[in-house]
Amino acid sequence: MAEKDFPILGKRIRDADILVFFDFEATEYTHRAIALGIVAYEKKPGELVPGKEAFRYRRLIKTSDPIGPIVESMTGITSDRLQSEGVSFSSCLKEVINLCRRSKSKAYLSYSYMDMKILRCSIGEESFELDFFRHVHKSYVDLHDYLSHFLVDERGQSLSIPKLLKRLSIDFEGERHDPFYDSLALAEIYRKIVTEKSLFLEEILKSYEANRRLDDVDHALACRLAKKETASRKDLLDLLEERI
Repeated sequence: MAEKDFPILGKRIRDADILVFFDFEATEYTHRAIALGIVAYEKKPGELVPGKEAFRYRRLIKTSDPIGPIVESMTGITSDRLQSEGVSFSSCLKEVINLCRRSKSKAYLSYSYMDMKILRCSIGEESFELDFFRHVHKSYVDLHDYLSHFLVDERGQSLSIPKLLKRLSIDFEGERHDPFYDSLALAEIYRKIVTEKSLFLEEILKSYEANRRLDDVDHALACRLAKKETASRKDLLDLLEERI
């Protein structure tokens, strides 16, 4: 993959040797973690495409906070399940840190910064927990923020993971609101985009009319038109390619 491919996304990911896709479920009111799912892939530094799977991880996490009826209904996670199947947040982080030790340079990816907020809200008194949050924060990529800049629905709204899977024609079977399956789905969405750039660009064009976040592209295209007295679809694609 050429260095010019995905210049914006590549800034945060290209140097990593492992991609860690993760997702939390949390309590409804206090946003403390109750479940974590991870799938990680090895990656050659300088490239973007995930290689072989490095590890998988899924845990329920104990908390004394009420889960909340909406979260219980969506996830099927109850206080009884957490007590019988869960581990402490501190133990969970220690397991994740041990799994990640093999990597020298990591990129952590999730679909929404809410996952980082959950991580922060769940930190206890152990100093290593805050250290881990800071470590993840330095290498974090919010794929929701990235993708919602380019792919939207007919109302200009960002797309959920299931809608992205459908939009990108990715066959995927998994349980909704299960953090492991959401992480796995996000990894497949990422893989599709970086391996099929032309498809991604075409999907961006399909969203263009409803997309209100590409004003800079509109301006650059208008400037090109004013200067050259003509502008083509290729000019538009070139401008988009500089921004992905």
